[in-house]
Amino acid sequence: MKDALSSLTLVAVDCAYPALAAKALQRSAARLPSARVLLLSDCSEVFPGVETVAIAPIKSRSAYSRFMLKALADYIDTDFALVVQWDGFVIHDNAFAKEFWNYDYIGAKWPHKEGDFRVGNGGFSLRSKRLLEALRDPAIEFLEDENEDESICIRYRDHLETQYGIVFADERVADRFAFDVSRPIGRTLGFHGVFNFWQVLSADELVEFARTAPEAIAAGLGFGSLTKNLVDLKRNEVAGEFVTRRLASMPVDPAALALRARLADALRVNASSAPTQPAPSDVVVKPPASRNDPCPCGSGKRYKECHGAIAAATTAQNVKINEESVIAEALRLHEQGQIQAAVDRYSRVLQQSPENPTALHFIGLAQYQAGQPSDAMQAMWRSLLLAPSEPEFLSNYSAAAWSAGRYDEGKWAAERAIELQADHPGALNNLGFNLRALNRIDESITVFDRALKLQPQFDYARWNRMFSLLAKGNYSQGFADNELRLQFPQTQPTGKIPVNTPLWRGEPAAGKSIVILCEQGLGDTFMFSRFGPLVIERGLHVTFVVQRSQVALLQQSFPQARVLSVGEHETLSFDFWTPLWSLTSALNITLENLPTPERFLQTNVADVARWEARLSQVSAANPGRPLRIGLVWQGQMAGADSQMAERSIAPRLVKRFVESHPEHVWVSLQHGAAPLGAGNLIDWTSETVEFTQMAALIDALDIVLTIDTGAAHLAAALGAKTWVMLRHAGEWRYGTEAANGELCPWSPTMRLFRQDESRRWEPVFEQVNAALRDAGSGAILSHPN
Repeated sequence: MKDALSSLTLVAVDCAYPALAAKALQRSAARLPSARVLLLSDCSEVFPGVETVAIAPIKSRSAYSRFMLKALADYIDTDFALVVQWDGFVIHDNAFAKEFWNYDYIGAKWPHKEGDFRVGNGGFSLRSKRLLEALRDPAIEFLEDENEDESICIRYRDHLETQYGIVFADERVADRFAFDVSRPIGRTLGFHGVFNFWQVLSADELVEFARTAPEAIAAGLGFGSLTKNLVDLKRNEVAGEFVTRRLASMPVDPAALALRARLADALRVNASSAPTQPAPSDVVVKPPASRNDPCPCGSGKRYKECHGAIAAATTAQNVKINEESVIAEALRLHEQGQIQAAVDRYSRVLQQSPENPTALHFIGLAQYQAGQPSDAMQAMWRSLLLAPSEPEFLSNYSAAAWSAGRYDEGKWAAERAIELQADHPGALNNLGFNLRALNRIDESITVFDRALKLQPQFDYARWNRMFSLLAKGNYSQGFADNELRLQFPQTQPTGKIPVNTPLWRGEPAAGKSIVILCEQGLGDTFMFSRFGPLVIERGLHVTFVVQRSQVALLQQSFPQARVLSVGEHETLSFDFWTPLWSLTSALNITLENLPTPERFLQTNVADVARWEARLSQVSAANPGRPLRIGLVWQGQMAGADSQMAERSIAPRLVKRFVESHPEHVWVSLQHGAAPLGAGNLIDWTSETVEFTQMAALIDALDIVLTIDTGAAHLAAALGAKTWVMLRHAGEWRYGTEAANGELCPWSPTMRLFRQDESRRWEPVFEQVNAALRDAGSGAILSHPN
């Protein structure tokens, strides 16, 4: 990481509340060393540790935006500026990541913005000197009614990227950097927004702020939101200070008056668990004989829909629950797998005590189990702030962080859990797979071994270690450990397992029948189908059970086998069965004897000829000999709240890349995604729904450029020149960069383009650019693949 002291200026621009801005700078400087701590203001006051430089008065939001857009560069002489405001500053110095230096702009995510441009808020933002200089461009015009961060990140983003090479952080990095209107997803370097003060200031600091805030701030929307947040959280003593100050500034503010009434009710309830008695001025309505009768108040509504509902709500609200017993019941239900029933009880506790750490944590755990890791991290992080020394909380948080693709955060949490409890096998397991995702494979194996030494029967740790062993090429041990997956409900093969049929483990069985059940994704079926001929060579009668869309292609590729779709095998009997992946163990596959035929799936010659003819017509319109390139840029998990989403590439980046190469013929092989919108991308996907046609089209192409998805394994199985763009946390099947580089152990025609530790796709496209230049000059024919 660059030395923050020499490359960073902490800067605030403030002519309205310079003392508060200076305090924000002081807070930030105490946590993050920097070369310069700079306040740009018309204020003459001296603030310790802050260099004040005089500027002309800034009297409006519009004037502030103009200054930030066009004048800030004049005052910054370091590589980067960290812009803070009085209500946005550094809160966690240990959340500063060297990855941040890879970007010219980072700000908190705008969840309310649509489209690709949701990064980000300028109130707490990192900006490079390169960006500040680029903003001097006369083509970048200041607009009176537009905030400067929106001008930079939305209106002129494409111009800044294409003309100056400015790099904007993606949402994943933005979530690590700061939060604004969204709740924090784990540790962040900073935040923005006075409404978030309840999350970053102590009770004493909040009280001081309530009492000393300038009048304009106390009457502002942010102060009102902060007041409501404190009342909602039932921080009654502090909330009382804010309500009092708010009403002093706005005596007839309806929202503040309502909050005062809520606060008074809460204080009465805390004094006694019995229902409150109506005040003398309240209208007392006696219930009628039936709740369906008209309400005696004369409203015309039924009693149950009028004062009956009010009475029921008041009683329910005022009767306190025993939080300890409700949580105990919720945990019991949670352990039994009754997740929703448990969540209902956690929620009841949080209604009464919004900051109960146990309820917060386990409702987060339920969200993680439901496949919502980012939401889970929000709840779990709040629980960790309230109970920072609970190893189990940290360990579970580590697992959620991994699932959300926040591997550094997951590593930190697991290591912290282990510091608190060295013999915590679960935390060691979670540390292991976060290390693997950071491509620290050897360290992950060491950590998994530690977990297994503590708990030898910890099957999940052994199974997780398996992926690291396979990445290192230890196929013998790795594939043996992979058999553990058959014990786990989430990793069962697809289709019904034949009853009273033994699992084939490689024993001699010539003349016997065997059914091979597919498992995992479509790509796994293509990749592992290479083992079918080896089983046939041993004299077994093979039946493949695969997804319906794959039947025709596999049948024409393996005519000696029978190929059925999932479910069609259930009325048949077999001598043996096996999941597809288990063939690696049954056949004693190692890295040394791994079968790597150049091609093992077959296409129809006539189909290929038709596609070649169509491509020739398109190619004839291009001068020279254009390369015919198939393209896939998104997987099924694109845009999902999952680390698997990292495999996909933002469409705008792909579109820009394709349009920068009009000399080639580009053909979409992408199914299940919105059209890319590139004018030079041919889309015949409606004609390649069947894998037989998609395979024939691939056979007619020069190159398939794809992400790590099923199309990559299909193309490689066809012997096509397959260029795979890999995320940094590459899968085991691609080996490691150190050992394998661009080569894939499983395919002689596959070439790998790996992300570096920045986890950005732009450098990958630079690698592909170089490869395309070589390919265009004929070097593709001499590639080691």
